[in-house]
Amino acid sequence: MMTDRKTAALPRVQDETVAALLAAVARSGGTLTAAAWQDGTCSLSVTGCRPQAVASGERCAVSLSGGGEGFEVAVRAGVPPTGAAENAAAAADVLCAVRDALAPCGASILRGEADGDAVTVRYYVGHDALGLALRLCAEQAGLCGWRERAFAVRGSTDGCDVTLTFAAGLRQPGTPSLLWTLARYAPLFAPAALLPPAVVRPRHVAAPQPARDKIGEVRRLDGVRYAYYRLDSGRIVCEAERADG
Repeated sequence: MMTDRKTAALPRVQDETVAALLAAVARSGGTLTAAAWQDGTCSLSVTGCRPQAVASGERCAVSLSGGGEGFEVAVRAGVPPTGAAENAAAAADVLCAVRDALAPCGASILRGEADGDAVTVRYYVGHDALGLALRLCAEQAGLCGWRERAFAVRGSTDGCDVTLTFAAGLRQPGTPSLLWTLARYAPLFAPAALLPPAVVRPRHVAAPQPARDKIGEVRRLDGVRYAYYRLDSGRIVCEAERADG
């Protein structure tokens, strides 16, 4: 159902609905300008496509922007059930682990807070490294026995302002993670023109490469894979290639 204002009572749906909405944005050629999840509600700010192409068939609330250049989709994604983690790390140690995970992504840490039951980190990262940064943060928090409690991502011309909040405890096995889902669709925050072009090398040519270690990769929906490498000098480089190349 579409409205010109936010709906107060949103229907409860399964977490997979968020992934379905993001996939619809990608299919429709739209882009994300913001995404947030808190207290069981997930909202997506979308431009570049029609609301009907994204929200049709999904139980969500749609609000149109005043200028008519975009819209917001809000959906009840629920809060995943959690269980206590054995030997969970202290909040200060979780914050250090998340901050260290962001170093290879070239992210600028804007704020970091840790108390007894929550860890919050805010950083700014380029479009090309957003997906990797989200994945590494989620991964390190999980290794420490913590899980995401809320997130907010706001895009701009050069990158994204990200705020992540983690709480002690782990998701139950098989429970989906909205943070991992958002990481998968991170390329939606950047116009295609801002992403590095794909490089397709002939299979029979062995191009010489400097000594380097692969630290992660992000795969776009169009089949392009962005691999991140750390050189001996410590510099991080990104290479794009076809997934079947």
